Amino acid sequence: MSSADLPVANGSELVILLCTFPSGNEWGEVANTLLHERLCACVNQVREVSSIYHWQGEIVSNREVVCMIKTSAVRYPELVQRLTDLHPYDVPEIVRLSVESVNQAYLDWVVSECDPSSPESSRTDGEGQLDEV
Repeated sequence: MSSADLPVANGSELVILLCTFPSGNEWGEVANTLLHERLCACVNQVREVSSIYHWQGEIVSNREVVCMIKTSAVRYPELVQRLTDLHPYDVPEIVRLSVESVNQAYLDWVVSECDPSSPESSRTDGEGQLDEV
């Protein structure tokens, strides 16, 4: 089956959130909490980056990690509140990306994983185990 044959869905139910964290493992601790609370289905640490920005009247440079957090539109407001509470920065970067379309199977998985009443994991690819990051 080619990718053109895969069923696609309107992406408005899927939310991808970008968030930076200090370099280190704080992102993993936050990710585990968000996953255990079923506020998201997946957190990817994309890579470490060099950041330079204005902060409190100075130009600051440091290393950060960029994370992509996948959640359902329904859980997004709770995710933002909890991420704000857990994040080590006073002003965390929380950027919502618009999704035009998504393959139906992935959307179904995200929505299921973000449903607090769902069983522990609906993944069947062997990746359903939550490991400490």
